[in-house]
Amino acid sequence: MIKQLIATSLSLAVTSLSSLAIPSASYADQYCQCVGYVKNVLGISQAMGNAKDMIYSLPKKGFHEVRTPVPGAIVVMQPSFPGADRTYGHVGFVDSFDSRTGKIVVRGANQGGKTYRDAGCSNVAAVGFRTPVVNRNDVSFWVR
Repeated sequence: MIKQLIATSLSLAVTSLSSLAIPSASYADQYCQCVGYVKNVLGISQAMGNAKDMIYSLPKKGFHEVRTPVPGAIVVMQPSFPGADRTYGHVGFVDSFDSRTGKIVVRGANQGGKTYRDAGCSNVAAVGFRTPVVNRNDVSFWVR
């Protein structure tokens, strides 16, 4: 009796953990990581790596780096850039650039702010980053 109760409890625990670890298709369609959002917007289905790694995969997709951020450019932030994830970095699109302050507003997923739906993602927002991007080696801008 006790063995059966323990086995049933363990089975329920594993089932519960499995359902938490693998999101349902409807959840995955709504919530995007930053790389997934960029890929959705660009229509890319191949793997691109983590946000910080996109500096290697974007040239293979016809993008080249530019020195000055322009609206619509892809911005790739390395983990050392303030506001980027400390492990994976961050990626999004330049929404605007203030040349007076050197700061950008980034349109991206999974970055907080007031969210809206775009490109199959429900967690997109335009967020201003407080750190100027001029003359930094841990942020880059990419256009086709």
